[in-house]
Amino acid sequence: PPHIRLHGLALYALTATFAPNLSIWLAGQWTDGLFDWRWVYWQILPLAAVAALLIGWGLPNDPIQTDRFSQANWPGMAFGAPAFALIAVALDQGVRLDWFNSPLIVVSLVAGLTLLVAYLLTEWYHPSPFIKLQMLSRRNLALGFTLFVCLLVVLTSCVMLPMTFLGPLQSYRPLQMAPIGLIVALPQLVLGSVVALFLYRKWVDARFVFAGGLLLIALACFSGAQLTSDWNRDQFLMTQALQAFGQPMAVVSTLFLCTSVVHPSEGPYVSGNINTLRALGSVLGGAVVGQLVTVRQRFHAEMLLDHAALVGNSVPLVPEPAQLMGIIGQQALVLSVADAYRVLGVLALVMVPFVLRLTYVPAPDLQAGAPQSQPLPQG
Repeated sequence: PPHIRLHGLALYALTATFAPNLSIWLAGQWTDGLFDWRWVYWQILPLAAVAALLIGWGLPNDPIQTDRFSQANWPGMAFGAPAFALIAVALDQGVRLDWFNSPLIVVSLVAGLTLLVAYLLTEWYHPSPFIKLQMLSRRNLALGFTLFVCLLVVLTSCVMLPMTFLGPLQSYRPLQMAPIGLIVALPQLVLGSVVALFLYRKWVDARFVFAGGLLLIALACFSGAQLTSDWNRDQFLMTQALQAFGQPMAVVSTLFLCTSVVHPSEGPYVSGNINTLRALGSVLGGAVVGQLVTVRQRFHAEMLLDHAALVGNSVPLVPEPAQLMGIIGQQALVLSVADAYRVLGVLALVMVPFVLRLTYVPAPDLQAGAPQSQPLPQG
C-alpha cells in the first residue's frame, strides 16, 4: 500500500547498507569470539528459518499454479545459472590468480560470458522470462540499474578499504575492526525509514536526495584518502559517519526511482533484475577495488624503491634491505588505499549528473487505493 511502500523499499535497502557492514562483526564473532570459524557457514540456518516463517505468514495463501512451471524459461535458466556462477568465480578470484594469467579465470570468463549471451537471448524471445529485458527501454530502469551497479562498487569503500588498511598495517583482527562496520550498519535500522519519510514529502525530489547521498559518500571517500600509516580505527570515525548518512539516501532513492515506473504485474521481472544486479555488483565492486589496490600498490612500491635508491648514498644510516622493503611495502599499501578512496570518490561525483537525468517521480499518493500500489522487490 502507498503509505508503507517506501518503508518496504527502505527495508529492502538494508541488503546493500546493513548486511555488508554487519559482516565484519559476524565474521569476528565466529573467528575470534565463539567456537570455530566454520560456524560462519551455518549461521544462515536460523536466519533462513525465521525468513521462511515470515514468508509463510505474510504472503497471500494463493493456490499453486502448477501449469506455470511448464511455461517458465527453463532452457534459459540452464544457461543462466552456470553463467552467473562462472562470472562470479572469475570476479572473486581474479585478483588472487592474476586474471588472464590464470587458465581458470580465462575459462570461467569465456564460458560464463558465452552462456550469459545465450541466456539473455532466450530471455529476450521467451514469452515468460525470469527477467524482462524489454523493460530496459524505460530510462529509470536502464539508467537506474546502471547507477545501482556503480553505487554498489562505490559502497565497497565503506568496508573493504578500511579492512585492507587495518588488517596488514595495524594487525587488526576482524573483531577489532567490527566497530568500523557497526558505525554504518546499526544506524541503517532507523535511517532507512527516515529517508522514506522524507521522500513522502510532496516537495522532495528523490533525484536530489540520491545526489545528496552520493555527495556525502564522495566526501567520505576523500576524507578517507587523507589516511596515513599512523591511522587506526578511531581515525575512520568521520569517514564511516558520512557513509552512514549517505548510503540510505542513495540506495532508498535508487529503488524508489526504479520501481515507481513499473506496473504491479511487472514486479517479478524487476525483482529478478534488481537481485541479479545486486549480487553481481557486490562481487564486481570487490574485484574492481581489489585490482585497483594491487596495481597501485605495485606502482607505488616501484616508485618508492627507485627514490630510495637515488637518495641512499646521501642518507647516513641506511636501513637493512629487509627492513627497507618492509617500510616500502607499508607505505605503498597506504598510498594505494588512498588512491582507491580517491577513485571511488570521483566515481560517486561522476554519477551525480546521470542521477539528475533520471525521470522525475512524484511522492506516492497516500490517498490512493491499494490497487495502485507498486510491487516491492523480493530479496
